[in-house]
Amino acid sequence: MRILGCVVALLVLSACSASSGGGAGGDTSDPASQARLGKEALEAARPGITAALAPTDHSFGGSHMSCRLGRNSFEYTINGGVIAGADTWAAGVDAVSDELARSGWTLGTSANEVGVKAERNGVSLYVQRQRRSEDGVEWRVQITTPCVSYSEEDADAVRGGSGTDDLTGDF
Repeated sequence: MRILGCVVALLVLSACSASSGGGAGGDTSDPASQARLGKEALEAARPGITAALAPTDHSFGGSHMSCRLGRNSFEYTINGGVIAGADTWAAGVDAVSDELARSGWTLGTSANEVGVKAERNGVSLYVQRQRRSEDGVEWRVQITTPCVSYSEEDADAVRGGSGTDDLTGDF
């Protein structure tokens, strides 16, 4: 019975610390801080992606998305992509992996022939080769901040918010 009580206490404590917004990524317990963390990750990923792919065009947008902690929990997700030269089709994944590792990102175990997963300061990054087009090779980029719980007021503000932030100029 004591063991069960200890396990329950540990689960409650870990849930409280997860929802408080603490951790390696800093305080993300409000929408503005969480969006800033996502934008900082985009900025940190830019040099590696640019060095590896030499993109000719790009587009990015960010928004708060509901996540698994409960009704008032959100993560900030940035979705977008870059267009790179046709030569990136074969060697692009390896080049992105090398450049992200050099930039301080920790590569995930699921890097494969079409995509690279990485993490930095609690933020996840996924860069995936999509398809060839007449403009070159399309690469999808997704950045996701940790899932955190907001106050009722902040959660309502996010739900009634303006939608997607145009982050194209931030890359």
